[in-house]
Amino acid sequence: MSLDREVQAVAAHRRSMAGRSRAATALLLRAKTIRAYRKVFLRDGQLTPEAAIVLQDLGLAAGMGKVRPGASAEELNFREGRRAIVLHLFARLDAQTLDRLAQLIREATTHDDPDA
Repeated sequence: MSLDREVQAVAAHRRSMAGRSRAATALLLRAKTIRAYRKVFLRDGQLTPEAAIVLQDLGLAAGMGKVRPGASAEELNFREGRRAIVLHLFARLDAQTLDRLAQLIREATTHDDPDA
């Protein structure tokens, strides 16, 4: 093997090691973040009553489950941004909690919200 190829192989190996290291660090950070979300919102794997109130309020503020016919593109984009944040938060919780949140949102959207 020529020296150039050997140097390229070593460099490629180091890049792949660095890439794997970065990926592993990103996964650890994501796991730590998800655990933090769960610590804040869940107790013994169940949504706390306070968390349900907060998440319901966020869902209402984001207009989850509401349709606004004739809304301008600007309003739709604004609401989509809010929804994306709320959905991001929901995605950090487990599936059972998401089902419970969906139920809370359905219950909340049956009432008119004057702030929406």
